[in-house]
Amino acid sequence: MTSGEILKQLEAWGDPKMRAVNMKHGAGENHFGVNLSKLRTLAKQLKTNHPLALELWATGNVDAMLLASLIMNPKELTAKDLDAMMKKVSYFKISDWLVSYVLPKTKLADDLLGRWRDSKAECSGRAGWSLMADKVKADASTVEEALQTIEAEMKKAPFRKQESMNYCLVMIGANYPEHRQRAIDIANKLEVLKDYPVPKGCTSPFAPIWIDYLVQRQK
Repeated sequence: MTSGEILKQLEAWGDPKMRAVNMKHGAGENHFGVNLSKLRTLAKQLKTNHPLALELWATGNVDAMLLASLIMNPKELTAKDLDAMMKKVSYFKISDWLVSYVLPKTKLADDLLGRWRDSKAECSGRAGWSLMADKVKADASTVEEALQTIEAEMKKAPFRKQESMNYCLVMIGANYPEHRQRAIDIANKLEVLKDYPVPKGCTSPFAPIWIDYLVQRQK
């Protein structure tokens, strides 16, 4: 399939209701609202095809970019390539898939962590703090700097970046007993996501509650 044929297929699969929901969450006009399971099925059919992935990414279409993240060859990407790709991202789910499906197959996370974490762009910042959350779990020496930055910057961060910073705070509190109370104190001070609506049976993303939930699961 060519990129043009794929776009026609994605358009045919588009769901107006899903598109409306995605737009409420920042997806913008350039997408069809394709069910994610259909994207994954199509990716399995296409298999790895890096040139095609780059063509799909260049369209700026959300569904096409998500599909691209599943069929690109991470080994062909440099840190410069990934940074340029991230600058085209304006919807958080795309940055999440880039971090989840592409970056782990490279050795570039450390090269990109700093520049993305400090970015004022919402999706780049979100990606950077997702990487930071992984970093703090693996390297205790990074915890202090992370806590200081979260305390100073999370309250004013854009929402999607804020979510990722909050997740990093939770990972610190859940994995480091010696830093747990400080993480909880920072969360109570900033009150980020304290009033976030939570479906019945789900755990609140408010850090003190989420940390306690994870700690109890470890027992």
